[in-house]
Amino acid sequence: MVGAMHEGIVRGDMNGLENNGHGQAAVATQLLQRGGGEESKWYEEEIDDDLKLCYSLNSVLHRGTSKYQEIALIDTKHFGKALIIDRKMQSTEVDEFIYHESLIHPSLLFHPK
Repeated sequence: MVGAMHEGIVRGDMNGLENNGHGQAAVATQLLQRGGGEESKWYEEEIDDDLKLCYSLNSVLHRGTSKYQEIALIDTKHFGKALIIDRKMQSTEVDEFIYHESLIHPSLLFHPK
């Protein structure tokens, strides 16, 4: 966890995070020292070689591995709870309406009444 790894990144110490079998942990939590000794945790996702997104965390709610994928639930400071699958952010509380509206509108448009 010290230093950048590939996509869906982990920074900081291992802090009990499980390894995914490829030398990468499922969820990133880096402890950074700020002024006054305040600690903050971060989730970092590598989008491309020159693009990374970092999210400040309140906590890691769950992490595990199913038969098909790695799953993590994190609580971010700005986007609320977020679903991470295979180290890629899928949806957050703040933007979930975008996902759900795109599922509902086609059926509403084609409904006969």
